Amino acid sequence: MAGADQRQTGGLLGSPPTRRLLCVRATARAAAVVLAVGGAGLFTTGCDSGNKTVRAGADREVTQEAGTERWQFVTEDFVSSYPAVADGVVYVGDDGGVVYALDAGTGTERWRVDTGELESYVAVADGVVYGSSSFAESDGAVIALAADTGTERWRLALDGYPNQPVVADGVVYVGTEDVTESFVEDAGSVYAIDAENGTELWRFDAGGGVYGPVVASGKVYAGSANGAVYAIDAASGTELWRAAPVESHEAPARTVYYSSLLTVADGVVYAGSSGEAGKVYALDAESGNELWRFSTGGAILSAPAVANGVLYAGGDAVFALDAESGNELWRFSPDDLYEVSLAMSEGVVYAASSGATGTVFAIDAESGTGLWRFEINDSAYPPVVADGVVYLGGAVEDNPFDPTPPKVYAINA
Repeated sequence: MAGADQRQTGGLLGSPPTRRLLCVRATARAAAVVLAVGGAGLFTTGCDSGNKTVRAGADREVTQEAGTERWQFVTEDFVSSYPAVADGVVYVGDDGGVVYALDAGTGTERWRVDTGELESYVAVADGVVYGSSSFAESDGAVIALAADTGTERWRLALDGYPNQPVVADGVVYVGTEDVTESFVEDAGSVYAIDAENGTELWRFDAGGGVYGPVVASGKVYAGSANGAVYAIDAASGTELWRAAPVESHEAPARTVYYSSLLTVADGVVYAGSSGEAGKVYALDAESGNELWRFSTGGAILSAPAVANGVLYAGGDAVFALDAESGNELWRFSPDDLYEVSLAMSEGVVYAASSGATGTVFAIDAESGTGLWRFEINDSAYPPVVADGVVYLGGAVEDNPFDPTPPKVYAINA
């Protein structure tokens, strides 16, 4: 194992705040003001040589539009999950169980469907939107909706609250969690569901809550709240290996893999851990053997991203690491970066910060230089990038002094 700790996908880029995080975030916010700064703002970024202040766009040509708002759409509740974009339509699920279809260019609503009572997550494939929704008194379900009309095709009831679904080779994979009154995820499963008719194919007991599986090379990889990562045969649901590099039996270590979705690239599984001593782990995808680990000093709430031999991870900073060794290449750490979720496109890392003044940062992937920032004064939730636009949800926590409604934002990348 490399000594990266001292210097310190397939998956979706970004991890949604959990019910627990949403409960403890501060609710006092000032009146929200939308402020877009494209290619002109000053802010601080950290590199190997220490913190420095750079002018946005100093090392990269940024168009006049970059970092400006294209449109916004008001939703009934928070959109704390990942948007899904396909065929010119943005699909989002809000925390009240409503799924929306919005025109990607204009933000105009095409349809909405109320699927549940709690969080709703979405994925889209082959003209079908798959939503996983939770119900206050009856666990949850995966629901298939026609992408063009929102008409329900099928629904499958699940044990536990479902999280982010993933679709691969005609199968919907989804993880569940069973949350007790003490907020301990003492049970959870991975389901494989026929995407055409909603039939359950198999179920795997993960021993703890599972956010979202990742599928690669005929295997399903899933991180559990019990502190383990599992490799599961995608066809049969049989366990192939499990890895559990838990360093103690204390609660933060027990949730070592729960805070981050996984990413698989070039035969390596990458995962992030929670707690003040958060880490990024690299595991061999065939055996589960640990290759290296890197300490970030804070919770990793975003699935790592890998491109051109570099791994990018976000916590309370954005880190670029050598994907093979885990050595730090650069870090981006302005003061207002907090609980970061990442997306990446065309040599740019987009970091959504859910701090008191939620901000989206664009960062040059090679140098770590800040290019622009877009401030929404909301909690900025996981972003996706499609066709030159960043899509994400943003919302001010319930506050009688701030009536700002929750929204979906489209920002020019």
